[in-house]
Amino acid sequence: MVYGISLTDSKNRKEKIQKSLAASFMATGAGYATLKAEGYLNKRLVLKGLNKFNLTENEKDIFLQKAEDVIKQNGLENFGVKLKLVDETTPLPEDKKFLKTFNQIVKKNNACYHPREKNVYINRDFLTPVFHELGHAKNHQSGLSGKILKLAKRVNNKYIVYGIPLAAIFSNKMKPENTDKKLSNSEKTFNILRASTGVLVSLGFLPRLAEEYSASKRGYNMAKEAGLDEKLLNTINKNHKWGFKSYIRGAGMFAIAVTAAIQLKDFLENKMTNYHKRDLIK
Repeated sequence: MVYGISLTDSKNRKEKIQKSLAASFMATGAGYATLKAEGYLNKRLVLKGLNKFNLTENEKDIFLQKAEDVIKQNGLENFGVKLKLVDETTPLPEDKKFLKTFNQIVKKNNACYHPREKNVYINRDFLTPVFHELGHAKNHQSGLSGKILKLAKRVNNKYIVYGIPLAAIFSNKMKPENTDKKLSNSEKTFNILRASTGVLVSLGFLPRLAEEYSASKRGYNMAKEAGLDEKLLNTINKNHKWGFKSYIRGAGMFAIAVTAAIQLKDFLENKMTNYHKRDLIK
């Protein structure tokens, strides 16, 4: 026999909201932890791959000379672009937002083109990305980089990247009120869009991917035109491909984490609801 029918609609709604919020917070925590773990593993994988492309001291000298040639031959010198070699003795930058990236460069884990300063920051012991960064500089000079990155910031800012997935997680999947009713087309569409949130938001990474691909292609072509030999061209080509794959993995991991979090929220909410129903049945 079923008891608990005397519960008011208000109480039922309150308990439903509480279960939904509890499931949402747990799913959000799990999704965030997944993203952090995936980000760490992706970074380790990238660095492990990039460190395969070690250069001899003579090759480092060649890279630096050809990088300077690229700057002169492509009008980047007149644009104000300069190479800045960074190591443990280099003074910290005044731009505090750049400090984290700067420290990564010092540790031989990164390289960077700073568009405001028009400097390519590079570590002598991690030179393989230098032509990719010069590709960013060339894009910046042509105006292409600014347009692409401006678009990237608009569609891939933190409010969209995190706000939309959170809204999807904290919303509820549309369900028919009883077995005799079916969902309307708009309700079905909502469920499809909600379930696809991770993939849809990940499309916001496309402008960034376009900029990275363009920088790699331009950097490779400029190095080739500067006369870099085939062996070293092959090295930077592999380096560029490995780095680009990391961006693709990052976008894919984001989509998976968000999709899993939404599914986890629905699963936990259903479990809580079914558990409560069993308590009402005696």
